[in-house]
Amino acid sequence: MSSIIDSEKFSLLMTKLQEPANLALLIVSVITFLFILRKSFDSGEGDLDIPEPTHPDSVTFSEYNLSELRDFDGTGPTKLIFIGIKEKVYDVSSKPEFYGPNGAYGVFAGRDATAALAKSDITTEFIPKVEDKPHDLTTLSEKEKETLDGWVSFFDNKYQVVGTLKY
Repeated sequence: MSSIIDSEKFSLLMTKLQEPANLALLIVSVITFLFILRKSFDSGEGDLDIPEPTHPDSVTFSEYNLSELRDFDGTGPTKLIFIGIKEKVYDVSSKPEFYGPNGAYGVFAGRDATAALAKSDITTEFIPKVEDKPHDLTTLSEKEKETLDGWVSFFDNKYQVVGTLKY
């Protein structure tokens, strides 16, 4: 019984494919599928077509003010991405999908993210402007201080410190 149903379905399918519109639709679908499949293999695993950051031959530990830090938001010629946290400057260029211009945490790129991270806020509300003074960390709640310390620990373990943040 199963083979009769299968042959009936196959016969119906072949009849439908003899219609020019259905055949054309099938061909376009197969070509589109193959194109997408090939494109995903050609681009490599997890490749987002983001240019690789250009790192200098040696790391220079520097002091950065807020204006200088802004040059490292991932959009400049070097594509380097730095984030300031609690007076340290971290190079997060290895993760542009997170910290780059279109990343979930892109708002922190080239900026002092200290208060924003402490408050778990990914808007610009707690990101200081170039002319601002540093956020007074004594005004943070104990929970916010713990959160900030957790972020500092995370960044210390994952990213290279390339400088200090000065106001």
